[in-house]
Amino acid sequence: MPSGEELLTQSDEVRAELKESIHGVALLIDPSAPYESPDEGDNDRVQLFEERLDLVECETSGGGYAYTLDRSIGNVDGWRFPESQEEFRQHVAEQLHAAGWQDVTGTSYDGDVDTTVVYARYPEIVDKLTIMFHPGAEADGVSISAQGSCHPGDVREVRDLRRERAGN
Repeated sequence: MPSGEELLTQSDEVRAELKESIHGVALLIDPSAPYESPDEGDNDRVQLFEERLDLVECETSGGGYAYTLDRSIGNVDGWRFPESQEEFRQHVAEQLHAAGWQDVTGTSYDGDVDTTVVYARYPEIVDKLTIMFHPGAEADGVSISAQGSCHPGDVREVRDLRRERAGN
């Protein structure tokens, strides 16, 4: 099992792969989607892009660590799907499949919630991708949630190493 500097380097690579994969998904949804975290002084980008990246312990018996990433696009006045929600979902699902994502499936919620969902995975990077399309009266929005693949290493050591590096 990796430890020390090797673990930190591996963690950085795993984190970067997950972010890059989800950025590719975001570009399918909105080709103008920014990649880096928004600058607080750039209000338009802050509104169009929100991201949360977390380090978590794997729930498998072997342990390990993974990253989760949640990203929102749209949800601001005037941001709209380029076509109907169902057509847009289908287009995104087809593009995911063409980009090498596997087990791409979709569903719709019935009743009061008018949300369409796409699920997928990308071997060794993303175990579960969930994309939720939210049509709205004022604006549309998309929520992307990714559970990264598990990697060997102690999650507490990864956290400590990342904190130590941030303090330097």
